[in-house]
Amino acid sequence: MTLSKLIADDGLPKALSCALSDIGSDLTVGDFPEAKGAFAYAIVKSATRSSQVYIAEEERLYLIDFWRDGVQFGNGATNDIRDVAKIINRWVGEECSVTELEKMDAIQLKSQARAFDQGAEVEYRWQDYLDTLGDRHPRLVEIVNCAFQTPELRQLFPFISLFSLCFSRCTGYPYLTDTPSVCPLEDGKYQVFSANGEQIGTGSAKAAVKMLVDNLPPNCGPARRGTARTVDAT
Repeated sequence: MTLSKLIADDGLPKALSCALSDIGSDLTVGDFPEAKGAFAYAIVKSATRSSQVYIAEEERLYLIDFWRDGVQFGNGATNDIRDVAKIINRWVGEECSVTELEKMDAIQLKSQARAFDQGAEVEYRWQDYLDTLGDRHPRLVEIVNCAFQTPELRQLFPFISLFSLCFSRCTGYPYLTDTPSVCPLEDGKYQVFSANGEQIGTGSAKAAVKMLVDNLPPNCGPARRGTARTVDAT
């Protein structure tokens, strides 16, 4: 089926539904009435896994991504809607392993994939920040190093929102946002905010870390695999 035919008829969601049915898959394509008229997008979900499909119009390619527990593990591209259905069925429907996903044609794993697959996502993210933030967010380097040396914070999943260092009790997106955050100031100090955005205080990196720890929610244990929707419900 050509790209122009897809758009002229019922769009990518229906084409993908037909392709999944043709290969004997029980998966269904998500319904997005708000996207009426924007037919070059489709999503398939089941349990903790999902795949989104887009059309790169100029290249005549279907672009696919692969998610589990709120984390993107890889992406791929193909020019055949039947291949899209087969690949998605393997990942979402049959829950193939990350190793099996990598072996498929035209699939590229994200650098984080193996660490997340092995349950080492918290350690991976901290190490990535320690290694790379000097280039991307130099003003956060000191506070990241200080937070990393603090067990109460090191057990959480760090992420950056705008210019603030934040912490989540889950490792997938959307993150849990019930912990305090910290933002660098122009004078080399740091401003700490509560989970609801109220100012807690300002100080050095060491002082900011103490404020962060003092304002963690009760029984704030290690970050768990999942998203705000799945972890908060357990």
